[in-house]
Amino acid sequence: MGYFVRKTALGLKPINHTVEDEATVYETDGYCMSPGEYIEIQKILSSQKEKIARLQIEKEQEESEILDYYKNAFKKMKKEYSAKLTCEIQSFREKYSQPLIVQKEQLLMAENQIQTLKDKLEVSNVYALERENLNKNLLRIMKERANADREIVPKKKHHGYIILYLQELYVKQEAYKSSTCDEPPTWKTQVQTPYPINFKSFEIKKQIFEDFEDNGIFAEMGIQTVSDKEETGIKIHHYLFRANIRTGYWEIEFYTMGEINIPQSMRQSKQRPLDSSPNKTSTKSNVK
Repeated sequence: MGYFVRKTALGLKPINHTVEDEATVYETDGYCMSPGEYIEIQKILSSQKEKIARLQIEKEQEESEILDYYKNAFKKMKKEYSAKLTCEIQSFREKYSQPLIVQKEQLLMAENQIQTLKDKLEVSNVYALERENLNKNLLRIMKERANADREIVPKKKHHGYIILYLQELYVKQEAYKSSTCDEPPTWKTQVQTPYPINFKSFEIKKQIFEDFEDNGIFAEMGIQTVSDKEETGIKIHHYLFRANIRTGYWEIEFYTMGEINIPQSMRQSKQRPLDSSPNKTSTKSNVK
């Protein structure tokens, strides 16, 4: 068994005491172990070291197992979410990419149809332009022939319209009291056109008024038109078409509120008087 010691000037001095003498124990400076105690303590230390080493190994194993568990769980979760995300992406592509392809095909088809319509429109415009030029040439030739037939000069430049007569009308005011017009017409002007009667009146009506506008015939006659900004001319009350069977040309009668001008270019030829008698065979058209 070991013993307690105390430091002295001569070194460590053993102290004799009993176990119950605690005060003596606290006054010592150390304890000298016996060989048996030393061996026992070494065994205990060795056992504790082995236990600590074993616990350390177990700790490392547990940490490794925990790390492997979380790694496997993460891989599993990643795999599951990756598969789920892949399915969602595939579903999204199937849902939206297919209609997009269809829309692209429809757009391409629409563009092709538009291009086809543009080509047809271009062909139609060319055809319409050719027809317009042809109609203009036919109208020009027809006017020249009509002018030559009526001995109107110059036949190529004259517009082909001749005033046959200008007549003042007598109209009873009582007949217009219930009418919506402010006043009755007071003058009638009969104009011969260059268009033959083999045309219908509705076929030449628009062309006749275009001729009057384009050639300034209304302005020369002093008649006010819709395009005139200032109300300075004579207003047309109404008009009638007459197919003169004897001459073979259409005539138009204007009923106006006042006396119109008779331009020099629209006066009858003295060499060959034109048929201007209203009593001869003719047919009227009430196209207005």
